[in-house]
Amino acid sequence: MDFFLIIFYSYLIGSIPTAFLVLKRKGINILDEGSGNVGTLNSYEVSKSKSAAILVLITDLLKGMFPLFITLHFFGENFVYLGISVVSAVFAHCFSIWIGFKGGRGLATALGGSVLFVPQLPILWISFWLISFWIKKDIHFANIFATFSLLVATIFYSSFFIKFSIYSSTEFEYTIFVSIVLIIILIKHIEPLHNYIKMLKSKS
Repeated sequence: MDFFLIIFYSYLIGSIPTAFLVLKRKGINILDEGSGNVGTLNSYEVSKSKSAAILVLITDLLKGMFPLFITLHFFGENFVYLGISVVSAVFAHCFSIWIGFKGGRGLATALGGSVLFVPQLPILWISFWLISFWIKKDIHFANIFATFSLLVATIFYSSFFIKFSIYSSTEFEYTIFVSIVLIIILIKHIEPLHNYIKMLKSKS
């Protein structure tokens, strides 16, 4: 019963389509503009409003944090429960029931949850991102490279990473929950990856 309750409120909070609601007030349907992605980058690109993009970013970060706070308060420091909460919030952000199971790419919500859950991962992800962006100067490439690299590192070095986790877990629990979040993010980056490959082919 606890599992279903955690999934319910985490999904409900994560599913709030922040960018859609913020830009709707400006008369913009973000689903039909730009990439159609319901996230910070597309919010800025279609509205040219820094304040709107910052509001979307902060709210999406909180969508990852708030469910974790609730889970900690009511269920304690149980890694499995916390993992379910983060996974549910990220999945909900990416596939929101309120906008036809569309959504953002999950990075901000995952960051918000992981900072309070497995803080070593955002540090490593940002490191991978900075290196790849410095090489290619492409945001989507950097997102994909950093996420995929972190997934590989998680699978092969989970025994090392769990030493730096806030909450105790087994290697299996750690690998499963972190990998699920990263795979969700990668799934939402399939289209940008496809577009990036097409761009490379057009230049060759």
